[in-house]
Amino acid sequence: MSWLLCLALVDTEYVSIVPGSGTVLFSRHIKDYEAKQALLKVGLKYVGRLSGYSIKWRSSAQFLDEDKAVKEIERAINMLNEVESASKSSTPYTVLQDGECIVEVMLNGRAKLLLDNVRNNVMPTIIGHHTYKTLKRNTALLDLVEALLSRCSDRAGFSAEFMRQLMSRKYRVGIVHIKPSGEVLRLGSADVLKLDPNDIVLMRRLRGGGGYLDGLGLPKEEGDMAISCSSIGNEYLTHVYVDHAWRPKGIYININTPIEFTGSNILYIDLAVDVVKRWDSSEAKVVDYDEYMSYVSMDVIPSRLRVRVEKLISDLLASAHRLGEECLTKARELAE
Repeated sequence: MSWLLCLALVDTEYVSIVPGSGTVLFSRHIKDYEAKQALLKVGLKYVGRLSGYSIKWRSSAQFLDEDKAVKEIERAINMLNEVESASKSSTPYTVLQDGECIVEVMLNGRAKLLLDNVRNNVMPTIIGHHTYKTLKRNTALLDLVEALLSRCSDRAGFSAEFMRQLMSRKYRVGIVHIKPSGEVLRLGSADVLKLDPNDIVLMRRLRGGGGYLDGLGLPKEEGDMAISCSSIGNEYLTHVYVDHAWRPKGIYININTPIEFTGSNILYIDLAVDVVKRWDSSEAKVVDYDEYMSYVSMDVIPSRLRVRVEKLISDLLASAHRLGEECLTKARELAE
C-alpha cells in the first residue's frame, strides 16, 4: 500500500527551500545536537532574505562543514531565483524545475518479515525486528537481543522466545488501527486477559454512555465493554460488545492485514470492510463495502489482496457467531 505526497519546492542534495514563514527546519533524521546547531547558524543567516519561504536541511546535511553548508544554501537560493524569473515569462504547464514525489509505503506484517530476512543476510536480525521498531524510538533492548542472537544458531526459536517473553510481561496494551489512507487511529488501551502469539484476548471499557456501537446501531450504555480476540498473523480481529454484566450485545469483526505486536501495541492496517452481527440476530452482514471498493479502485488495496479479502468475508459471514461465542467464553474464563 502506498500514497503519494508531491511537494512544490527547490531542492539540492542537502537543502530544500519550501513555502513557509521564514523558519529553519530539519529532517527528523538529523539528531546530533552539534550538527543541528551548526546548520541552524547557517540557515538563520539566509532565511531572512527569503520572503514566503523556509529553509529545510535534509538528512545528508548533518555531515557538511560550515563552508559547504553555506555553498549549498547559496546554490539553492540561486535555483529559486532562476525558477521565479522563468515563471514570469513562461507559458502555462511549462516545467520550471524537476521536483520530487515522495512515496510513503505502508508495510504489512508479511512485508516486514521479508525485510527481516534481507537484513539478516547482513547482520543478526530477529524475526519481528521491523515490527518491533515500527513505533519505537528507543531500541536499546532490540540491540541487546540481536547482539545475543549472533551467538545463537536457532534464529527462529530465539525470535519466538523473545516474542513470548515480551508479551508475557504486559498487563495493558494499545490497539493501533491504521486506515488505508494512512491515518493512524489509537483505539485506546486494553486490559490483557491473555497475550500469547497464538492467543490474544483483551478487554476495553468503552467511554461512558451515548452514541451507538460501531456497525451495530445499538445504543452505547454506561459500563459497556469490548472483548477482542485474535492472534499474531491473523487477518481479522473479533470484537464482542458486552454490557456491564457481560451480557453480549453484538459482534464486530475487523478485516485487516496480519496482526502484529510492537512490544506495547497490537498493530494492523485496516482494510475498510467489516462483518457485524447483533447477538440476537440470525444473520451477519457486511458493512463499509463501498469504502473498501473505493480503495480497491484506487489500487490502494491491491487487486491480488482483494481475492483473499473476498474469501475471508464469505468465511466470516458464516462463522461470525461461533467466533463471537468462542471469544466471549475465553474472556469469561480468563476474567474469573
